[in-house]
Amino acid sequence: MAKKGVQKVALVGHSRGGNQVTRFAAERKNSIISEFLLIAPTTWNRQRAIANYKKIHASELAEPLFRAERLVALDKSKELIENIGFLYCKNTKASAEGFLSYYKPDEWFNSVSVIENVLVPLLVIAGGRIVLTKG
Repeated sequence: MAKKGVQKVALVGHSRGGNQVTRFAAERKNSIISEFLLIAPTTWNRQRAIANYKKIHASELAEPLFRAERLVALDKSKELIENIGFLYCKNTKASAEGFLSYYKPDEWFNSVSVIENVLVPLLVIAGGRIVLTKG
């Protein structure tokens, strides 16, 4: 975009996209993007992720997480895991790498932790029931 004369870009992300925008802002310090807007960015903690998976899928997260990690370790990250709970889908298919991209324990899924590494202006819009606190 800079080659086409664009001088100022604002990047907007909602929910998980808000987390991805935050990661981008933290990792790319000298970008053409000068403004970042997060709309209800995701927060994350391990216990809540485990509890939410069990609530949605009526099963433990540990088993499919282990299967996905094992496939990635065997260099089979694109292999589909069948009959798995993924996001809000029950008994579906997901690649090992796709499953891990949502469920592996990673503090960078917590937008609040990532924001601490952002050195540019960042506007966060969150509703009254959304809590953006560390932990």
